[in-house]
Amino acid sequence: MSHKKKAEFAKGCPLHVTIRLRQGLPSLRRKDTYAVLREAFAKVKDRFVFRLVHYSVMGNHVHAIVEADDQRALTRGMTGLLVRMGGCATRLPMS
Repeated sequence: MSHKKKAEFAKGCPLHVTIRLRQGLPSLRRKDTYAVLREAFAKVKDRFVFRLVHYSVMGNHVHAIVEADDQRALTRGMTGLLVRMGGCATRLPMS
């Protein structure tokens, strides 16, 4: 993954984000996993100046459409989303 600076974006401009899962983990589309992910998404849906507009859960990754007022809001919103996803995932069985 490249860590070079991303292009600037306009406030409220929708952005496509892909969140990939580490190999060897259970499918995100399992009923129990999906329910936990929905809980995480609901918590960050409309927080401050970051909005989770839409998401699509695949077996090993998630596509999300997000909006943010600026780069800082995008960074903080995505960090919050990933932390919540990780926290929810710790409650799942590894089988």
